[in-house]
Amino acid sequence: MYQEFYRNSQYLDLPLFALLLFMAVFVGTVFWLFVVQRKNKSRFERLAAMPLEEETEVSHDA
Repeated sequence: MYQEFYRNSQYLDLPLFALLLFMAVFVGTVFWLFVVQRKNKSRFERLAAMPLEEETEVSHDA
C-alpha cells in the first residue's frame, strides 16, 4: 500500500532536502558558537556572567 503511494509521489526529495538544510544550519551554528565566538573571550565571559549580576532598576520615562 505504501509502496504505491510513494512510487507515484513527486515530492520524495523534499524531506531529504529539509534534513540536509537543517544539518547544515545546525553544524554552522555550532561551528560559529564554539570556534568564532570563543576568540572573543571577554564578550563571552561578560555574557556568561549576566544571569549572576544584580538586577538594576530601569526607568521608563513616558
